Amino acid sequence: MLNDYLDALEDMLENAKTFPFSNRISVDKEEMMDIINEIRLNSPNEIRQAQRIIADHDKIIKEAQDKAKLIFKDAERQCDKMANEHEIYKHAIAKANELLDEAKQSARDVRINAMSYAEEILSKTETMLKEAMISYEKETRAIDDHFANLIEILYRNRKELKGETD
Repeated sequence: MLNDYLDALEDMLENAKTFPFSNRISVDKEEMMDIINEIRLNSPNEIRQAQRIIADHDKIIKEAQDKAKLIFKDAERQCDKMANEHEIYKHAIAKANELLDEAKQSARDVRINAMSYAEEILSKTETMLKEAMISYEKETRAIDDHFANLIEILYRNRKELKGETD
């Protein structure tokens, strides 16, 4: 996408009107500013992808919490059912405690796995954002250098037009 904008700038410069007997050109300032603004507004895909990964992280945490709640509710239902049956009351209490312990362990495991997964995703996201930032800075530097060169050429052309020499 960035290359498309650079190509548009290059086309603009190649198709610009030239002054007779000179290397000087005339470009549409507004059109050039529009392209520059588009470059600034369009961020790399990595940033949007990182935002999606962060959103997925939140979804996974929510699903883990919902699953833990269901496990606890299931354990409570089974405990209530067993308590209502008088002959197996003691067995029901033991089973309920066992289920509760399993639910707590399962919830801990889900939480630990979700946190581990979230840490992994956040680490990857951080790496991707750093890479995107480095890439963006390189591309911005290249554009800045290109524009500085263009400005220098335009400055020299203006001086030449005025008959000034260095």
